[in-house]
Amino acid sequence: MSVDGPGLFADDHAFDVRALYREFVAEGKTSPEATDLLMKEWEGLLNDPDIGPAFWLALAATQWKLGRLEPRVLKRALQIIDYGSDLKRWTHNPTDLRKRRAVLARLRKQLISAQPAAKKIKPRDRVECDWEVGEVFVYKLKSGKLVLFRMTGFFNDLSGKHPVFEMLDWIGEKTPTVSEIGSLARRPGALYPPPPDGQIRYRRESRFFLPALKPKGPYHKQLERLGIKLECQEASLPCVLFFWGDLDERLAQNFGIQV
Repeated sequence: MSVDGPGLFADDHAFDVRALYREFVAEGKTSPEATDLLMKEWEGLLNDPDIGPAFWLALAATQWKLGRLEPRVLKRALQIIDYGSDLKRWTHNPTDLRKRRAVLARLRKQLISAQPAAKKIKPRDRVECDWEVGEVFVYKLKSGKLVLFRMTGFFNDLSGKHPVFEMLDWIGEKTPTVSEIGSLARRPGALYPPPPDGQIRYRRESRFFLPALKPKGPYHKQLERLGIKLECQEASLPCVLFFWGDLDERLAQNFGIQV
């Protein structure tokens, strides 16, 4: 499971729970039906000390926001918060532990408050991506510096087909030549700062996927297809989800670059 921080939906499972619950309801299923389907899909993982709490907390938060919070889901979420069973995986980092406590405190306050009226959810249009595995892209950071991505595959979910990238080990102000690009190695994911006991527990993924761009999306100007393809073995997983809005920050954290 990839975890990007103490935010409620900063790990892959919580993100997936929210997305799938919304999709099930949008397809016409009742909230209990959607919950049953999710529980069945995660059946082998709900007893995991990290994944189980993330599942119930994400589901409770999603249901409350949509005006569909079920008593059984509320009960499980409150138990997790009150017993502190979600906090064990954060004890190695005092800063993240403090932030996670604050996240859960806000969530508890929200869950016991009056939820909004039930919202109707429209099915999302699937987005597609016609880019090709091996293609190289140049991305312009907010600082004006350039970095290079190579596409390695696709991540498919209910919302569509999304590009998976790896970062090439280069950053500069002018796009390299074709021969220079061909000699670049993949940049590995950076290590988390070690916790107080000095043991490294997590490693950032070296691949990431981004939501496929819509035709008139605002980020097309920052990402340019170079018309270059490098030999590349298709690979999609493991990868971590990044969003376009905070891509610079995510690249800095995940790859240890100065943006």
